[in-house]
Amino acid sequence: MLPGNQVFFGGVEAAAGCFVWVVLPEIKKRKYLILDLRDNGGGAESNYFALLPLLYTKPLELDLMSVWVTADNIKAFEARQQRDDTLIARMKEAPLNTFLSLNTGIQER
Repeated sequence: MLPGNQVFFGGVEAAAGCFVWVVLPEIKKRKYLILDLRDNGGGAESNYFALLPLLYTKPLELDLMSVWVTADNIKAFEARQQRDDTLIARMKEAPLNTFLSLNTGIQER
């Protein structure tokens, strides 16, 4: 929760992400980091990506996105105007009703 009991709800995730980037230089000056996540209703993962290098000391691979593999989703991806045939092929090879990582191989250090 931000000062004054201010919270972010759906539709303002970008503001929460911007808040993290604004305070990140100040956070980096501190020896310790305490995150109070009580009463956290969730949100977009991208809002905390900037904090991950502060929490992990070893290389960290992030899955930036994944797709749920079903017959209907494969058909939907095939029907797109801008098809990604490589992704469609990967989806067809993956077991149904599983998540397929679209990881770009980004390493956080």
